[in-house]
Amino acid sequence: EARGCDVLYAELYTMKLSATLSALSELIGKPVTLLHRGDLEDRSSIIVEEANAKRVGILVGGDCLSATTHISLVLEAKQKAVETRIIHGSSIFSAIAETGLSIYKFGKTVTMPFPDKGSPDTVLRGIEENLSYGLHTLVLLDLDNEKNTYMAAPYAVQGLIDAGMRPDTLVVAVARLGRPGSIIRAGKAQEVASLDLGEPPHSLVFPGSLHF
Repeated sequence: EARGCDVLYAELYTMKLSATLSALSELIGKPVTLLHRGDLEDRSSIIVEEANAKRVGILVGGDCLSATTHISLVLEAKQKAVETRIIHGSSIFSAIAETGLSIYKFGKTVTMPFPDKGSPDTVLRGIEENLSYGLHTLVLLDLDNEKNTYMAAPYAVQGLIDAGMRPDTLVVAVARLGRPGSIIRAGKAQEVASLDLGEPPHSLVFPGSLHF
């Protein structure tokens, strides 16, 4: 599908890919232009107008509609009568079932922000709310692809402990699900906080009532 596009972009700020931009271009046989966050959030109309005259493709990591920015882009295109086609990809929202936890028992997903972007209090409240219904909580970890900065699971867990989480809270840490060398580790929060899970991306799960 990508090879049939006149113009190809790649949006990588919501996900760390194992492939480089040059590798993608070589694989597809076409140049791929990197989009920065502002290109989609503030200048999406330019891309939509371009798609009115050309076949434009936007490559993203994970499932393309998991990010609200991408949904907004699709809605804008529809409002301007620009035809769209969505090709869904694999996502942490389905891959997390590899932990053995039923995806039917996950509650609201929360994101652990870097300290300069927000407080872990909202994460703690989200976990507590899900637990009150017996539901698991998927915690996504903040990243800044443009600065090559990715939050590690142990760092996130320590931040939650510092914010008041009990050190003996059960937590599951995952790294690079769906890729060779993926890791799944479960234990008390204080134990997970000292693990070395290697390269990102990482995520966390705080289990609710178990189904087995």
